[in-house]
Amino acid sequence: MATSNFTTFNNDWTYCAQEGYISAGTFKNTNSSKIHISSVSLWLGTLSGYVNAGDTTTGNGKPISTTVKIGNTISTAVNVTAVTGTGYDSSVGYYPTHKNNPEYKFPISATVNPGATVTIYVHAPNGINTSTGNCLTKTQNKGTVTYEVVPDYYTVSYDANGGTGAPASQQKIHDVNLTLSSTEPKKASTSVSSYRVTFNANGGSCDVAYRDSTKTTTYTFICWAANKDGSGTTWFPGGTYRQNASITLYASYVGVETQDSIGLPHASRPGYVFKGWAESPSETSGGTLWYTPQKNITLYATWERASITITYNANGGSGAPSNQSGVPPITISSTIPTRSNCKFKCWNTRSDESGTSYNPGDAYNGFSNVTLYAIWLYKFTIGGTDGTVTYSGSSLSLTYSADNSTLTAYLDKGTHIPLSEFRFNWDSYSGKTLQSWNTNTSGSGTSYSLTQTIQLSSALALHAIAAPLHTYTVSFYDGKSPVNSVISSIQKPYGSELVDSDYPTPPTWPGHKFSGWVGGYSIVMKDMTITAMWGSSPVWIFTTSGWVKYSPKEKK
Repeated sequence: MATSNFTTFNNDWTYCAQEGYISAGTFKNTNSSKIHISSVSLWLGTLSGYVNAGDTTTGNGKPISTTVKIGNTISTAVNVTAVTGTGYDSSVGYYPTHKNNPEYKFPISATVNPGATVTIYVHAPNGINTSTGNCLTKTQNKGTVTYEVVPDYYTVSYDANGGTGAPASQQKIHDVNLTLSSTEPKKASTSVSSYRVTFNANGGSCDVAYRDSTKTTTYTFICWAANKDGSGTTWFPGGTYRQNASITLYASYVGVETQDSIGLPHASRPGYVFKGWAESPSETSGGTLWYTPQKNITLYATWERASITITYNANGGSGAPSNQSGVPPITISSTIPTRSNCKFKCWNTRSDESGTSYNPGDAYNGFSNVTLYAIWLYKFTIGGTDGTVTYSGSSLSLTYSADNSTLTAYLDKGTHIPLSEFRFNWDSYSGKTLQSWNTNTSGSGTSYSLTQTIQLSSALALHAIAAPLHTYTVSFYDGKSPVNSVISSIQKPYGSELVDSDYPTPPTWPGHKFSGWVGGYSIVMKDMTITAMWGSSPVWIFTTSGWVKYSPKEKK
């Protein structure tokens, strides 16, 4: 901290001449950097009544609570007491006996830029200018400010504290709150060997004598701390840093220890079903296949000789085999269920084929009752009519129809089918090209784009939807002279026919009667011109085939 004096204004040595904040003096920051003022000191006292220069006073003023102000910043209030004596010395400009009045320090927080000058104000009482009023006066012609030089910027650094991914350092502007980085560091988990599990086959055999377990500590970032050990002030990512000071923030983690489970080996014993492992050699009701040790321990194989039941589930189909019971191994039934638009693939211990698969005739040697689910291949068909379908890929095994108009495959559920590998081609004279694929031949079903990749979820048949290969312009003219103007133009696909809704509203021509439209009324095979006719019919039109007689088509 530093202090600096400033000279107070000589306004008759008293501040009671006016009510409110009165200028006490000015202070200039002569430093090359910004400063922060923490307090202003003035030598003050209170008097009874307003005092003119040369008057004799007595120190009987009542205490006054007052403040100082720098700009818009107001200090903490301070209680100023009466002066200590009487008399006035014009030669020195103050009351000699009053100069020993105490210093009053006003705590304040104000920032002053380099080279800037600020005015310091003191709050005067109610402006009473009588001999009976209570007023504030200064007892020494000086004041002091206490301040510290502050930098413009502070650095906030991040330390991952044994982890990785600490954010980059940030710059904090003085007196401006900083939003901390939202990036969170990570600390890798650590593992150490802990306990040994020894296996006793308990009358059977096991290829594994023992397995060692590990203890893993997983770390989770919780906050930033002022100290490396996590003590002191803490901040969360994205939080607000308010201090005007550079700092290094240390990552703080919480570690959770877990004892890793170990997979236990299989044991075998003729005539028995292995049930698992137990902590007691006399256990007969089964054990566990996964174990979390809390100490070094020996586990014992448990056995049971028992029959099991295989239950068959057609899984959306029909005709599942009857249940089978017996002591494993059991031969999987040869009866095959059926399902519309599907082909039987295999049996599986899970309906989504995520378990173990079995084929008819395989031996099932499980330890307990089981349900086997039919797994289906779904029929996929793609093609159309009056053309041929082609496949450019290699990942799908497809079968062509006799006329090459369709392709068929039986595929696993979830198979990805890139439609970009399929094309459907019509004869060149047909004027059609492939527009999309659809689940309905009319195009009213679910539509798929030519480049779409679909994931098969059920049986699916896709039909080629055609788009006209070409479109042509049909222009309608008003038939007026001397300028025959276009009324409207429409686009029509190749091979389409003009319908009533294609024609515009008939034009009007004062003194003429609209007789109808003349032009080509056949299927659109090229750009066409249709003209409004006025007067009687028929009309002869010169075409590529020569002169043709037209009766105007009246459109009302």
